[in-house]
Amino acid sequence: MESARAIKQVVRRAENQEWVHELTNVIEDNVVVGAYEKLGRAQWPIRNILHGSFMGHPLHATVSDIPTGAWATAMVLDTAEVAFGKKGLGPGADAAIAFGLVGASAASVSGWADWKHTKGSTQRTGLLHGLINSAATGMYLTSLILRKAGARGAGQIVSTLGFGLTIAGSYLGGELVFDRMVAVNRAEPPAEPEEFTPIASADDFTENEPYRFEVNDVPVVVIKSHGQFYALSDICSHLGRPLSGGEVDNGCITCPAHSSTFKLENGAVVTGPAAYPQPTFETRVNEGYLEIRTHHVYD
Repeated sequence: MESARAIKQVVRRAENQEWVHELTNVIEDNVVVGAYEKLGRAQWPIRNILHGSFMGHPLHATVSDIPTGAWATAMVLDTAEVAFGKKGLGPGADAAIAFGLVGASAASVSGWADWKHTKGSTQRTGLLHGLINSAATGMYLTSLILRKAGARGAGQIVSTLGFGLTIAGSYLGGELVFDRMVAVNRAEPPAEPEEFTPIASADDFTENEPYRFEVNDVPVVVIKSHGQFYALSDICSHLGRPLSGGEVDNGCITCPAHSSTFKLENGAVVTGPAAYPQPTFETRVNEGYLEIRTHHVYD
């Protein structure tokens, strides 16, 4: 539709503004990276929480619904209060705004953590998404202050404007997820090979050295560690970069792109930004050849 194309064009023009380029670099280098540096070693468990690595799902996608839902509730209650004179609905609207502010704080921090690992036009669109949502949060905070100060009408006007910004920010959030594939699982469990398939002589592998293979058009990284063979999808679940260029240490492999670390044994996330575990394959040595297949529930 023409309207959809027009909206896309507005987004493209906005993300390509010179000030957006400049502000992206400033926030990434001086704000996000600077905050991590101040945290020191404590940043790693905090980052795992912010990325959602501990629960196998991005935290931002979980908590971002809180402010949207809470502020939509406030909008309905405010509308009913004004349209039908239901003064008793006012405290409910105020409580919904306050609850949304708490959720917005969690959504903001987790969102900026994920944003750091995007690049190019996606990162600039993410910046606009964050700035619009931050402005919406500021309006709702202002609205709550006005309401508590007795200027309820002004507070309702400000929160209505804030809801408009929330919708705009949500649109850009959808753009990031559905068009730019941010925070989606890039490494779905492969269906092939169903049967054990030989890929190389078991003697050809060096300890703790990752090797990339294409098995039935499926990219696989194979590692020999402490005499055991491990095979994982070579497509990192975070942003789809190849794992085979990474380092192997202490039973884990680290993605060379954004330093997500996965256990060789089961693909579990050790450190983010990845939130999803890495798919693994069964391995065996048969007549001197390493063979792999997808995991079977039973034989």
